[in-house]
Amino acid sequence: MSKTLEQIHANLKYGSKLHDKLSEHLQSRLKMSRDKMSTRYKAMAESEELYAAYVSADDLDTAKENKKKDGSEQTFTTINVPYAYAAVMTMHTYISSVFLSRSPTYQVSARHGETEMSVQSMEALLDYQFVAGNHAMPLYIALFDPLKYGFSVVGQYWDEQTVRTRDYIDKKPTFLGMEIPGAKAKRVAVVKDIPGYRGTTLYNVRPQDFFPDTRYPLWQFQKGEFCARYFELAWAALAEDRKRYFNIQDAVDNSKASGTGQGFGRDLGSPNVSTVPGADDSIIFSDKPTSLFKGHEVQVRLDPSRWGFGDESHREVWVFEISEGGVIVSARPSGMYHGNFSYDVIMYEPDGYNLLPTAAIERIKPLNDTLSWLINTHFYNVRASLNNKFVVDPSRVVMKDLLNRDAGGIIRLKPEAYGSDLRQSFYQVQTSDVTRSHLSDAQVVEMMIQRTLGSTDNVMGMLGTGGRKTATEVRTSTSFGVSRLKTPCEIASASGFTPMVSKIIANTQQFYEGGQRYRIVGDLAKLGETARDISPESIAGFYDYVPVDGTLPVDRYAQVQLWQNLMAQAQKMPQVAAQYDMGKIFAWVAALGGLKNIQQFKIQLGDPAALAQQAAAGNMVPINAATKDLTRVPDAGRAEGMGATG
Repeated sequence: MSKTLEQIHANLKYGSKLHDKLSEHLQSRLKMSRDKMSTRYKAMAESEELYAAYVSADDLDTAKENKKKDGSEQTFTTINVPYAYAAVMTMHTYISSVFLSRSPTYQVSARHGETEMSVQSMEALLDYQFVAGNHAMPLYIALFDPLKYGFSVVGQYWDEQTVRTRDYIDKKPTFLGMEIPGAKAKRVAVVKDIPGYRGTTLYNVRPQDFFPDTRYPLWQFQKGEFCARYFELAWAALAEDRKRYFNIQDAVDNSKASGTGQGFGRDLGSPNVSTVPGADDSIIFSDKPTSLFKGHEVQVRLDPSRWGFGDESHREVWVFEISEGGVIVSARPSGMYHGNFSYDVIMYEPDGYNLLPTAAIERIKPLNDTLSWLINTHFYNVRASLNNKFVVDPSRVVMKDLLNRDAGGIIRLKPEAYGSDLRQSFYQVQTSDVTRSHLSDAQVVEMMIQRTLGSTDNVMGMLGTGGRKTATEVRTSTSFGVSRLKTPCEIASASGFTPMVSKIIANTQQFYEGGQRYRIVGDLAKLGETARDISPESIAGFYDYVPVDGTLPVDRYAQVQLWQNLMAQAQKMPQVAAQYDMGKIFAWVAALGGLKNIQQFKIQLGDPAALAQQAAAGNMVPINAATKDLTRVPDAGRAEGMGATG
């Protein structure tokens, strides 16, 4: 017999035997994952610093800055060349264009012969969630994190938002539902709950805050026993939702007693560049230990009968929220039809055996460090060459004149040096730039970085040298350049986007209640139908995400030109034109070029005999008859007899 959530919450009271056993069970798995994942935190922090391309100041630069007190000397700073940043952002631009430039972004296909109408209805619902649910920004971040950290994590949940508004209105008292005549109106408060967005919400999880079952490779984390993430939540949010949260006061007392908690804490990344938001542990409120609750959401596959949650012996996904001090504050079954953890991992590298993949920016760190060394040593040598060095006999030269940096100065000799050879008192040391070849060496390092990541000059939008290029040469070179990034896009589609969209489809079929009208997307919208009423029955079935092929979407302007040429050729061949609806093709090409109002100019053609019959019946009038007296209709804002306006 299954137990209710209230009974389960009562059995998990803080300090009970079941609570302590389950808390130890969850914390032991968190520690196992933390110990493995923390081996990559140092490399992640170095990648953050390399991506930030911050300007570092060494001891020599600090000394120069301290020396510059009166503004008399120009200082120079050692720089980290941001070439890694440029290469990574080029890759991100291409990859995000491949995934997010499709219309619609979430494209699906029927698995078992579902109708085209059902496919279009499902795509319309997915497009609504993508736009109204603001999926674009989490997906941009999710496509960038693998370049910086090696992988990205996207979580999702079904969200039914409600906006609560409060207003004060004057209302007369009523009796039996009717207003009392002559009664004085009173100012009363009116509270309304307005339905908002209903659909899947996506959110990003920092790779340092993600804790999968480390007994499996990352791309197989769904096979693991558990999956967790670190999160912070306002104490007021816990107290507000008493149906979901319990043991709140025990978590407060535990956090007060242990300060910031007894857990292993949160990795904040590089201290030089990381600005991760969070609670200030030094802020202590009178009734709360810190400004935020700190803990982990742990999703576990467990046997309900083993833990007293029910009589079922088959494993199912349960969700627990536990504080850093080990206090369980929430326990509930996942209840999702897809039956998996509500996270998806996006990867670019087909690393099937290691626990964690290597980030793209991490692979080029030695090359970027070499590039920075070549540039900085060259600049340092140039500075040394500009600062002239002299060998001076101070007994013969007035040193005050020599040290004067004013232009056009005169260097005086002491009386002891009158009449002597000046070359014996003053000599300039010859210097040479031994790092002149560093600039050409830097180009070699840049080429190695490009070949390592596939972020070539063509992908960056820069044409190579060598004179003028034809359009065919540019197009061919660009196509070869982007083919290097085709496979990473396909891997990201298989590892992250395909299972993520499958969960969104399952959530939509599970929670969508119907009764709403949605905008149609795709080719059907270009042919006339703009919206459709969608019911739960119209999206029943099985649908698969159409994966990206790794290439950029076709240039629409080029498509329009191609269609124009085809239509012109078809007009010259009546036997070809007769096989196609040229009117619909014309409207589709216009919509492809960005014209959204082409349908409003469409007229309906009818049979001449039928039109004459309708005109005789008085149901229609000729166009010239309907418009011959339009000149008598006054314009808005026009005085009669004063001429036309405008």
